[in-house]
Amino acid sequence: MRLCAAHVAVWVGYDGDVALWDYILDDDWKQRRDIRTLQLNTELDGETLQRVAQALEAANRRVDRLELLLEGLLMYMENQGAIDRQTLTVIMRELDRADGREDGKITRPSGDGP
Repeated sequence: MRLCAAHVAVWVGYDGDVALWDYILDDDWKQRRDIRTLQLNTELDGETLQRVAQALEAANRRVDRLELLLEGLLMYMENQGAIDRQTLTVIMRELDRADGREDGKITRPSGDGP
């Protein structure tokens, strides 16, 4: 049996306004409050997700631009006879291994700047 506010009011001898008991014992109100909290969290998560997606898109555009720039520089240096791709590959491998791991990236010690 589910107790309603009126049952509790009678049980505790409260004969005044039961609106307070309606509010305190209102499981539906608690459920509505929880649903609203979840809705707000979802909205915040959606906003955060949108900001992260925009930042990722901007980072991808920068990477694409840098890739184009580097390829252009390499082509220019090849055309000038300053370097060839095999030499560049050897240099890149040496730089990659400098941190003790061949993982396709340069890992700097923490705290050092770029």
